[in-house]
Amino acid sequence: MCLTAPKLQFLHQRKGPQCKPRRQGAERWQQVKNFISEMKRIIVYGLFIIMTAILLLDSFSSFEITSSIILFLVRLMTFATFSIILFGFCIKVKGDELILYSILTIGFLFIITFPFSWNPAWNPQTIMYQNLHLANRTIEYQMQDFGVFGSKSRIVDRMKFLPYFYWTKEININNIDTLTWEKVDIAVN
Repeated sequence: MCLTAPKLQFLHQRKGPQCKPRRQGAERWQQVKNFISEMKRIIVYGLFIIMTAILLLDSFSSFEITSSIILFLVRLMTFATFSIILFGFCIKVKGDELILYSILTIGFLFIITFPFSWNPAWNPQTIMYQNLHLANRTIEYQMQDFGVFGSKSRIVDRMKFLPYFYWTKEININNIDTLTWEKVDIAVN
């Protein structure tokens, strides 16, 4: 579009920010880069908080992760986000050094936590009762095998949230309400 003289005078008389064709684009690009950087930081912190909470719930409460692969992935994500927070955000290491330090930190944390995290799984032997109202809730007889050191057994009320994620609570079998529980006695193992 060709600008005539009266239109050019109108542009110069206008008050407010003047047109900055190159700088405005560069400033906008810098704002986008800052926004992306801040979003990365929020995602890493959020993943660290969620994965650490899941790991602590599994360790110190009745929440139970039954798949060793999923538990390994949760630990890996916890340790990886911790190392990224430590080296990437706090110490400001970048590039190949960040990758090297993160891998070394993850390996070190796995070696340190292995003796504390080893715990044989509770295996269901018999599903004794099925809840009549919730299909994902059962009462099970479970055993934990320690190999040469023997085994332990327990009776638990087990509620399934997601595949491999359970909430278990030890119960007394003598106080079962027959209106909410149906006796099934299904041998599992």
